[in-house]
Amino acid sequence: NDFSSILVSSINIKDLKYLREVQDICLEKNIELKIISGLLNTKTSLEAIRLFISNKKNIHVIYAASIIHAKSRKQFWEYNYETIKGFLKTINKNNLSKFVYISSNSPFGFNNFGKKFDELSNYSPIGNYGKTKMAAEKFLKANLKKDVLKIIRPPWFHGENMPDRQKLFYKKVVNGKFPLILPGKNMRSIVNTIDLSKAALNLLCLPSRHSIYCICEPESISMMNFIKIIQKTFDKKIAKNKKIYKNKRTLRAIYLPPFTSSIFSLIDKLIQRLGLYSTIIHVLSELGMNIEMSSDRYCKEFPNHKFYSIKESILEELEEAINVK
Repeated sequence: NDFSSILVSSINIKDLKYLREVQDICLEKNIELKIISGLLNTKTSLEAIRLFISNKKNIHVIYAASIIHAKSRKQFWEYNYETIKGFLKTINKNNLSKFVYISSNSPFGFNNFGKKFDELSNYSPIGNYGKTKMAAEKFLKANLKKDVLKIIRPPWFHGENMPDRQKLFYKKVVNGKFPLILPGKNMRSIVNTIDLSKAALNLLCLPSRHSIYCICEPESISMMNFIKIIQKTFDKKIAKNKKIYKNKRTLRAIYLPPFTSSIFSLIDKLIQRLGLYSTIIHVLSELGMNIEMSSDRYCKEFPNHKFYSIKESILEELEEAINVK
């Protein structure tokens, strides 16, 4: 109710369903809506944005444009750093009321000695994705006021309308073809995209004390337990209903020895220094590592936000991933 106009930039055809829902809400609330399709770093997109906001004040922005798995170092820097510089240059930052930037846990590498990342953790990026997200954070900190800038750091996310890489993860786990690096006890923080969206809107619209917030489910999950939850849900809720259920007692996975991720992490660093990138090598470099965050700061400020647990959402996610109902 506080907004008179909304601009949405989208290049993913899957988002059209959700954009139609936004259109219906805006029509009901008498809010002007403009949708821009295309890459955010093109002159056409930036000019359309500039024209739309040229006469507007108290601008609120949620910026989520980035690339996680690029083809090269150049592409990482172009999409994750140069694009946000061009975007901020295009808009009049003096008219900004809030700028919510969706960052990542990647600028901090892997956890050491069981200590979770928090808002005060030191930067320690490993690959070019982490380096470019770190550079974007530093750029925004240097160019926006503290009360305007809100940086959100999510970890591995899951949830509705998942990207193809997440669907592939679920499919491989269900079929027992996903690699599990022994002993499988490494811990990962995760967050549902619904919770990430709620947090972004809370920080966009409500008062908050800080500029940086880690956003994740309060409890981390081990890779072994994550795989178990996926397989048990599939076996009992989906396969059984399709009458192909078999009582599988053992964990289904491709077992890899300890230190596999450490070895692939070294390979990943080497090829990224050469300006190259391999999605498979990068994923294997992370699979056996601890990547945990603490969302205590956010949870204390927004106690009414109750996070979904993976167990609450996994059935719907699996149905979407393997396209069954």
